Amino acid sequence: MTVLVDLIMLLLELSIFKVQEEDIEGNLKELKKHTWFQDYLSEETKRQQIIHDAKVRRVIGRFSKRKLRKGSYQVYCKKKLDRALR
Repeated sequence: MTVLVDLIMLLLELSIFKVQEEDIEGNLKELKKHTWFQDYLSEETKRQQIIHDAKVRRVIGRFSKRKLRKGSYQVYCKKKLDRALR
């Protein structure tokens, strides 16, 4: 019985935290307004990773869209994205 409950909880967690394509697209629109992200898009290797790499897109999708306008949150996002692009 405990295993069944654990399995159900795991499935619920995965469905709640799953990143949707709409989240990624919305965050990309917001990120394109900032110069540090435009610099990433101007570098071909980073641009290809942002477009095609599932891990990088997942990181972008997890950003909070409403916080993306704050400077301190952008610093956090830039660090997270730097790590994902390596």
